[in-house]
Amino acid sequence: MESTKIIKGQNVKIGNNVTINAKNVILGDNVIIKDNVTINCLDTFELGDFSILANNVSIDCNNFKAGKWLFTCDGFNVGRGGCHNETSNVTIGDCVGIFENVMINPNSEITIGDNCGIGSERSEEHTSELQSPCNLV
Repeated sequence: MESTKIIKGQNVKIGNNVTINAKNVILGDNVIIKDNVTINCLDTFELGDFSILANNVSIDCNNFKAGKWLFTCDGFNVGRGGCHNETSNVTIGDCVGIFENVMINPNSEITIGDNCGIGSERSEEHTSELQSPCNLV
């Protein structure tokens, strides 16, 4: 992890081959970052309590801030054109599921609200991994 400021909660688990580059890194309690994850944020990268980044996730933007109970599946990607301009900010609310191979292009500010699922399909297998009070629809 290359950072100016790191705040790490309790029971944080970081897998193999994980790279996090950001000026500020804030990881809440019980955060899990699985294998082969790459984070490149010019300013702040933040994951709220009980959040999970699955394998092969890539996040490339100015600021990335996710609330509690973010759950991603393999291959989630934030990046592409304009991903490091000053408006390249991604804010994700609480209780959000982002499923296989979803790509978010943050060439301008992106805000995702609370209690939602994003992807082409959601299976009970992945929903059960959340083990949260969230109601994804």
